[in-house]
Amino acid sequence: MTAEKESNRSRALTLRSASIGFFILNTLGYITYYLYPAAPPWYADLNGLHPLSSHAVAHTVPNAAGALAFDQWVGLEIFSKMYGMSADVFGAVPSLHIAYPALILTLALRTRRGVGISLVYFVGMVFSAIYLNHHYIFDALWGVIYGVAVGQICERLLSGASFVLSGKKSGLSKKRGVSPGPQAGT
Repeated sequence: MTAEKESNRSRALTLRSASIGFFILNTLGYITYYLYPAAPPWYADLNGLHPLSSHAVAHTVPNAAGALAFDQWVGLEIFSKMYGMSADVFGAVPSLHIAYPALILTLALRTRRGVGISLVYFVGMVFSAIYLNHHYIFDALWGVIYGVAVGQICERLLSGASFVLSGKKSGLSKKRGVSPGPQAGT
């Protein structure tokens, strides 16, 4: 197999890992939001710290928090409109703002491509999510755990697929009796 074909296969598997990873992250995030509704820092600033009532969960209006300063600075309603359409006000834990860049950084470290920009994006999102009053540090850490774990899971799931696709025998396919596919030269 040529180096170009191998590179294309590697890119396809990374893209597949990212796609599956984003799906899994969204699913885990929304399951967690449903099981553990957590108020973001801006809610506590506006309403105080107290247990959430079902009325609060059902009737709280979304808020762009610290991002409103940007809207005021540029004279446009960018973040207020975007956050105003939020599906879940009490979805602070885990921070998917941070889980997505953690997943991207995990995949970049694996492929050794785009690590610098991925790291800058990750650090910028962590800083912004906390500074703009959307997440606590705890939310950020939970997001990092989800992002890295999902990245590792996707890589493990798809690394077995790469052996089958390339026609190489793997220990996994031998143990499970899965045919590794046609062999080169047969």
